[in-house]
Amino acid sequence: MAADESKLREQQARGERAKNLLADPLLVEAWETLAVNLVQHWKDSKDAEERERAWVAINILERVRAAIALHVQRGKSAAADIVRMTKERESNKE
Repeated sequence: MAADESKLREQQARGERAKNLLADPLLVEAWETLAVNLVQHWKDSKDAEERERAWVAINILERVRAAIALHVQRGKSAAADIVRMTKERESNKE
């Protein structure tokens, strides 16, 4: 297996792990609970600085989710590249 394909397979595996994380019921529940609590804290806060901290926390929470989702997309792309490479290899044998 070529080094490129090895990297692609690793990326594909990481994408699967990321997909499983985003689908994990415990993590989904924790994220939703935290998001709801942070939004409520933001709405209820009387101090502008406290509201700002809550807003920053809400944005960080979404950035983490987006970073994991990016791994899912990269894994899908890697899987497609592996299929393409395999087909090319097989057609070169003929």
